[in-house]
Amino acid sequence: MKDQSIQCTCGHINPPGTQLCQNCGRLINDNYDKKKIADIMRYDGQAIRSKTKHKSLADKVWNFFASVKTGVILLVLTVIASAIGTMFPQQYFIPVGEDPSTFYQDKYGTLGLIYYRLGFDNLYTSWWFLILLALVAFSIIAASIDRGIPLHKSLTRQTVKKHPSFFKRQRLTLHDDRLDMSLIETLKDNKYKVREEAGFILAEKGRISRYGPYINHTGLIILLAGAMLRFVPMFYVDEFVGIGEGETKVIPGTENQYYIKNNQFIFEQYDKESMSNTNSKSADATMNKIAKNYESKITLFENKSDSSVIGSKPELVKLKDDSIRVNHPVKFDQFALYQNSFDQSQLETMLFKVQDKQGKQIGKNFEVKLDNPKDDYKISDTLNVHLRNYAPDFDKITENGALATKSPLPNNPKICL
Repeated sequence: MKDQSIQCTCGHINPPGTQLCQNCGRLINDNYDKKKIADIMRYDGQAIRSKTKHKSLADKVWNFFASVKTGVILLVLTVIASAIGTMFPQQYFIPVGEDPSTFYQDKYGTLGLIYYRLGFDNLYTSWWFLILLALVAFSIIAASIDRGIPLHKSLTRQTVKKHPSFFKRQRLTLHDDRLDMSLIETLKDNKYKVREEAGFILAEKGRISRYGPYINHTGLIILLAGAMLRFVPMFYVDEFVGIGEGETKVIPGTENQYYIKNNQFIFEQYDKESMSNTNSKSADATMNKIAKNYESKITLFENKSDSSVIGSKPELVKLKDDSIRVNHPVKFDQFALYQNSFDQSQLETMLFKVQDKQGKQIGKNFEVKLDNPKDDYKISDTLNVHLRNYAPDFDKITENGALATKSPLPNNPKICL
């Protein structure tokens, strides 16, 4: 059954759910709770959808999300979930090569294991957290529409002449039958917008302040939309690649279009005589090391080959030489390259020599590059050394005698010659 319009005694036809006549301001709904007068006056009696429609399933869903109580509960749940996600580092920030299934338990014990099992290690990219953000956004939108539209109507359609009962419901009233014209001029001088009709005046200013909550809601919606757009591939790329000096690697997230070469990494410190450190001459030299510069000299390439052809080799064309420094990324196309971290302790090579039973060296020393070892090494005209097996980060010996590795990084290299 369609909701019936309400006719005031003044003859004006009001929409369903209206509490105060839009023409004269008289209370027209006798069944309305008299204790909620403040709620009536907030929107000048305009009908609020969530308080007038309760019939269909869509109405019930809308009313649920338009409720301020629902919005507060969703916000509290989001804050609690976000706080739990900061207890331990997210999986993205654990050391490279570490297995998350064992890292959290080994480092943080039982609590870390529970943290991992519940999926909090990837909290901010989890499906349920994204759904929670979407529900918060929908609740804010529903509440804003549900209350913002009646407020806008009450502010833009208000009449000058009001019924005496309207004024009695105001927080502050002053009755005077005389209308002093100087009052109108005084109000105008104080930047009030004044309207006059049949001996009544309406003065207002700062109307924008009534929209304050909805302006805040708009900001929150934009913030939540931005947080969710970062998970759309075309809007956000956040990848990591480790490059040793002299190495050239593809830049992740560019679909093999761009490559980067690390020509040199520079790490500089202020010396103990530097004026950048207070009382540097009297300070302990071992405690007086302050980083001065982190810089990566790189070369950027573009791959001109057809990456859709399986097995095709990249055809790299040099774009530019540049350097990446703190807060000074290298920008190209729609991407920006930042320095994330550096590690000067990682093993790069291992040096070997061959001796006979008497301890006499045979041939020359040979060097094994741990990032890309060769299969054979010639140490003399009559002797070659063959690399049978290699594990960069030794874990165990498998049943067939092969060396198993935990990660591709040379943290604990083991070589079988």
